[in-house]
Amino acid sequence: MNTDFLKVYDLAKDREYIERIQKATVEGTELALRTDWGLFGSAKWWAAIRDGTLPTRRLEGAITRVGRSPVSDWPDFEVESEGGRSTWALEGDLAMYRVGKRVRIEYVTQRYQKPLPGSGNESTRAVLGIWVER
Repeated sequence: MNTDFLKVYDLAKDREYIERIQKATVEGTELALRTDWGLFGSAKWWAAIRDGTLPTRRLEGAITRVGRSPVSDWPDFEVESEGGRSTWALEGDLAMYRVGKRVRIEYVTQRYQKPLPGSGNESTRAVLGIWVER
């Protein structure tokens, strides 16, 4: 990574989140994810990321908003990138997120076992890491 960026979130270290998603998947709740590459956060899942079977995506842009979106009660931030604007959950060192700073996000797309009730979403973005400009 570029030395101008500081890693503020690392999914591999977020055991609580991984365990919550694994539990939802095993119990078959509405947040259950497909296990095409293994159980979310398992050794098999991480191996699929390392070998490219589960493709990693990268987004880089400028933070345009930090706070709570009008449609969510979860703290989030908005990024303006080449692909347009997108919204992401605030994770890690929240003090680092400031409007105007550059951000880099690495993620994978994970499919739900069933479309998410009420939204019809068939997949979600699982953030692997977030880096924010120093």
